[in-house]
Amino acid sequence: MFTPLTRVAVEKIHAMTLHVLEYTGVEVKSEKALAILKQGGARVVSQKNRYLVYIPPAMVEKALEIVPKSYVIYGRQKGCKVRFERGNPPLFGPSGVPFMIYDLESGVRREAGLSDFIAFVKLLNGLPNVDFVTAPCTFTDLPEEIRDLSAFFHLVTNTQKPFSMDFSGEAGYKEVISLVELLKEAVF
Repeated sequence: MFTPLTRVAVEKIHAMTLHVLEYTGVEVKSEKALAILKQGGARVVSQKNRYLVYIPPAMVEKALEIVPKSYVIYGRQKGCKVRFERGNPPLFGPSGVPFMIYDLESGVRREAGLSDFIAFVKLLNGLPNVDFVTAPCTFTDLPEEIRDLSAFFHLVTNTQKPFSMDFSGEAGYKEVISLVELLKEAVF
């Protein structure tokens, strides 16, 4: 049976997250993000063509003070929206972008394809307990340079719910933003 986390449990998770960010660090691939994090007080270390960023707790706490207390994301259908707000019950949207899936028909673990991505998005769209959709897997059967645009297209066309997605890099992000700007002008 589901029970929400206690305040003590939430605070423990927050403390452990701060510890991981400060002592384990995170890999950052964007030069722009690296510059922003470094300017904000993070320590950036170059290791074998990788950049690890160590973020001090004070930097995280400062960011949490200025982040909006709520925000809304909208779906394609009028009135279809979700509000993320501190203090309100959590919303559910599956997370994670695995590139391997277990194929129920063949019984084999394999790389996810675009058809799997589309099937999962349609499934998430139809589940009443899913408030918003995230990219459900990373499909590998298309060239990397068109995956972001393709993922965006298939999220837009296969769900009415609000959705979010990760990007493989700045180029894919810019392509999707350009498309959104074109669509915005055509619709409004």
